[in-house]
Amino acid sequence: MIERITIAALLHDIGKFYQRGQENIATDSDLYRRYKKLMTLICPENRYGGLGYKHAFWTYKFFEDFGTKFRELMQNLNEEFGTDATETNEDNLINLSIYHHNPHSEVQALIQMADWWSSGLDRRNDSFAMEEKYDEAIDFGKYAFRRRPLESIFQNISLDKNTGSPEKEQPNESSYRYGYLLRALDLKKDSIFPYRLTQDGIKDLTPEYNILYNQFKEDFLKIPVKNYRVFIDTLDHILKKFTWCIPSSTIGMANVSLYNHLKTTAGIAACLYKYQKSTEEDVGIDPYEYNSTEQRIRIKDNHYPVLLTCIDISGIQSFIYNIASRKAAMSLKGRSYYLHLLMQSVIKEICNHKAIQLSTIQTIYNSGGKAYLFLPNTKAVKKALEEVKKEMERRLWNTHKLTLYLCIGYVPFRYRFDKQQDGSFKTGLVTTEEKVIQMEDLWKMVSEEAAKSKSRKYESIIAPNSNSGDSIFHLLFGNGEEGIELDFTDKYDICTGEPLYGMDFKTLDTHDASEKKVYVSKETYVQTELGRVLKDADFNFSFSKHHSFEDKNYKTNKRLSIRPLNGNTGFHLFDDLNLIDGEDADFRKIVSSSDVHCDMLNRTDFMKFYLKGYNASYGFSFYGGNKQPQSEYGRLKTFNELVIAENGKSAKLGVLRMDVDNLGSIFIRGLSKELKTFSAYATLSSQLDIFFSGFLNTIRNADKYKDFVSILYSGGDDIFAVGRWDRILDFGLEVRESFKEFTCHNPNIDISGGLILTGAKFPISKSAQMAGEAETSAKNFERNINSKKTNRAAISLFGIQVGWEEWNDVEKYKEILEKILDTHGSGVSLLHKIQIARTIKKDQESDSKTVVDYSYIWRLLYFLKRYSSKDNEEHIDKLYKKIMCSNQSRNIDLLAVAARWVELLNQLK
Repeated sequence: MIERITIAALLHDIGKFYQRGQENIATDSDLYRRYKKLMTLICPENRYGGLGYKHAFWTYKFFEDFGTKFRELMQNLNEEFGTDATETNEDNLINLSIYHHNPHSEVQALIQMADWWSSGLDRRNDSFAMEEKYDEAIDFGKYAFRRRPLESIFQNISLDKNTGSPEKEQPNESSYRYGYLLRALDLKKDSIFPYRLTQDGIKDLTPEYNILYNQFKEDFLKIPVKNYRVFIDTLDHILKKFTWCIPSSTIGMANVSLYNHLKTTAGIAACLYKYQKSTEEDVGIDPYEYNSTEQRIRIKDNHYPVLLTCIDISGIQSFIYNIASRKAAMSLKGRSYYLHLLMQSVIKEICNHKAIQLSTIQTIYNSGGKAYLFLPNTKAVKKALEEVKKEMERRLWNTHKLTLYLCIGYVPFRYRFDKQQDGSFKTGLVTTEEKVIQMEDLWKMVSEEAAKSKSRKYESIIAPNSNSGDSIFHLLFGNGEEGIELDFTDKYDICTGEPLYGMDFKTLDTHDASEKKVYVSKETYVQTELGRVLKDADFNFSFSKHHSFEDKNYKTNKRLSIRPLNGNTGFHLFDDLNLIDGEDADFRKIVSSSDVHCDMLNRTDFMKFYLKGYNASYGFSFYGGNKQPQSEYGRLKTFNELVIAENGKSAKLGVLRMDVDNLGSIFIRGLSKELKTFSAYATLSSQLDIFFSGFLNTIRNADKYKDFVSILYSGGDDIFAVGRWDRILDFGLEVRESFKEFTCHNPNIDISGGLILTGAKFPISKSAQMAGEAETSAKNFERNINSKKTNRAAISLFGIQVGWEEWNDVEKYKEILEKILDTHGSGVSLLHKIQIARTIKKDQESDSKTVVDYSYIWRLLYFLKRYSSKDNEEHIDKLYKKIMCSNQSRNIDLLAVAARWVELLNQLK
C-alpha cells in the first residue's frame, strides 16, 4: 500500500498540468455528459453551486489516458509487493490520487492531509475552490489559472520586518513582478530566468501548456514499469523537468512550483501512512481519528508522525581546500565531486535501510553537503538512523580519519488543523510535548540537532570499551599497555600530508619527467582520477553493491567506477554523448541484473537513452563545474597552464570564493507567514540549486571562460573557482550580475565574494584560506547607503572592499585611466602613485595617534597635472574633481582598485 500511496500522492495534482492545456468543459459537451456523475464525486461543490477543483477530474483523465501503462505497472507492483481487496477496489491507485479533495476513505483522507501539510493552507475554505480570482497588482482576468505563470519566489523575500514584499528605496527593477516561461527545465538562460510581468503581457497560456504537456507525455510513455523503484525514480525526474515552471496554485501568491508541491506531498503521505501502521502494530493504538462526515483525519495529541531529518557532512571546506602541494591540485575537482557522491550514497543508505524502505522522493533538498528528508517518526526508523550514523562513522574514520564527519539530526512534528466555531481552521506546527512552533523554528531546530554531534565526533567508536573491535582507542593504543608500533616510511600523501605505509599508495602523473615522483593514498588517487574523468563525463550510473560494471566491450577509457567509503552504493562515470545514438551503443549492452539509476550530467534529455535490462531508472543531475579547461592533449590544465596570457607570459592566478549573503536569515525570516510552507521552502532551495549547481556551468562554458576558469566547488550557495586573474574577475562579476537578475533584483538578496591573486605555484590550501578571509572582509564591509547602515553585498579585490553599488565607479575610473595611458603613451608611474596615495591614507586612518597629513593628496594632484594634455585634459579633470570632492577618501580607495586593475591588464598585453 505504501507504494501506491506514494505514487498517488506524487500524481494527485497532475490534473492541473493537463487541465491548463485544455479548453473549459462546456456543460453541453460530450465530455461533460459522459463524466458528469464522476465529476460530482471527485470535485466538491463550491459556494456558487458549481464544481470546484476541476483539476481533480483531469487527474482522473490522465490515469485513463495512460490506462495501459498503469495497468501494467499495477500488475508488476502486485507481483512485487502483493495486494489486498481495498487496493483493488475503493483504495486503488486512481481513487487514492483523484479523491484528495473529496475523500471517500481514510487512506484517501490521509493523502488529503499530506496535501494540506505541503501547502500549509486550509484548502477546505470555499475561497480556495474558486477557479478564478483577480490579483491586486496585475489583473489576470477570468480563468486566471490558465493565464498566470509561476512567479519567482525570490520577489517575495524580505528582511525588512517580514512584510512579505521587498524593501524599496525608489522604483527600480525590484519593483516589478516576475514570472517563468512554460519550458522544460534546462540550463539555458532563456528557459530558467524569470521575466518581468506586465499587464499588457498577460495572455492565455493554454497553447504553451498544451505544448509542454505533449512533451511530458512523450517522456512519460517511456518510463519503465518493471518495478516500483524504477518507476518512481524516473517519474520524479520527469516531473521535475516539466512541472518545475508550473504554479501549484494561481490564487494568492503563485510562486510555489507544482513539482515541489507534488514531491513534498508524496514524502509526507508516505510518513503519515508508515507512522500509523507502525503505531498500530507497536502499541495497538490508531494515532488518527477519521471523521467520515467531515471527510478528514485528525491526528491525536502527543502524536508526531513525521521526522524532519537533517544530514550534514562536516569538514567539507577543510577536505576540499587542504591540499598540501600544488602538484596535487588536479585532485581538487575530484574531491568536491566525491563529496557529492558521498552524500548521495548516505541518502540511499538511509532510504534503503531494511527498517525504512522508502524512495529518494523523501529528499526535500540535497546540495552543498547538506540534505533534508521527511522520514516516519517510528522507533525502527530512529534506530535505523543511529545504525547508519555509526556505520558511516566507522567507514569515515577508516578512510578519512578526522577530516570528514557525518552529522544526523531530526525533529518530530505534526501539522495541526483545528476547526474553529466559525468553520475555519487554525493551522500550525506542533512538536514534542505539544509545543507550538513556527515553520522557521522547525528548520532551525533540526539544523541545531544535527550540529550537536559535531562536539561528539566518533563517539560510538572512540571509547576503549566499544563493541567494535576496531575502535579508535584500539587502533591507536592496542591493548592499552604496549601501544602500536608504526613502520618507518619516507612517503607522504601529497594531498593530505598523511604518511603512507607499506604498499598502500599510488603515484600521480605530474606531466613533467624532471620532477620527483608524487605519492598519494589509494583514496586520493581515486579522487584524482574522478576529477580527470569528470571533465569528459556525460553519464553517472549509480548501482547497488550487488551490481558489476565489468563489461569489457567499452571503446572509451574515459570512465571510472567508484564506491565511496566502500559502501553499498557504487557510481560509474563515462563520457561521449554520441554513445546514446544507435542501437549498438556500448553502454546499452549492460544488462541491469540489479538496480541501477542512470543520471545524465547537466542535461535533461535523459529519456533518449536506455539500458538493455529492465531494472534501470533514468534521470538527470546538475553539478557545478564538471567541464574543466583542458590542455591541447586533452588533460586537465595545470595552474601553470591556466595563467598563460596571449603574449605567452605567465599571469597571476586568481582564486575566487563567493556565497549568498544572509542565507540563514532569508530562510528563517525572509518569507511572509503565509509563504512559510514545506513546498515553498523546497521551491526556494531548488531554485538556488538550479543556479549554483546548474546555471553556473552555462556561464563558465562560454568561450570567454572555458579555457581559463575552473570551478573547483559549487553547491548550496558557495562558489570556489580559480583561473587566470582577469578571466576569473570577469567570471565573478558575471556571476553576481546573473544572480541579481535570477533573483528579480531583490535588494534583500545578494552575493559577496573575495578574490586574491597569487602565483601559480603558491599553495592552493593557503590561497583558498586567503580568498575565504577576503570574502569574510567583503561581508563585514560596513558603509552607509542612502543614510542606512549596511554591510555585505560587496567584493574584496586587491585587498580593498568594494560595495556592489560602487562597482560602476570603479569601472569608470578604469576607463578613464586607460584613456589617459593610451593618449600619454605610458603611465605606469601614475598608477603606482595612485596606489601609494591610497596606502598612505590607509595607514593614517588605521592609526588614531597619527597626525593627519594631506600632502599625499596634493602630490597626487600635482602628478596628475603632469599627465594633462589636450587629448586627455577632460579625463584628468574628472579625476581631479573626484579626488577633491567630499567623498575624497572613498574615491581614492576605488581609484586605487582601478589603478591596480589597469596595471595588471597592461602586463597581459
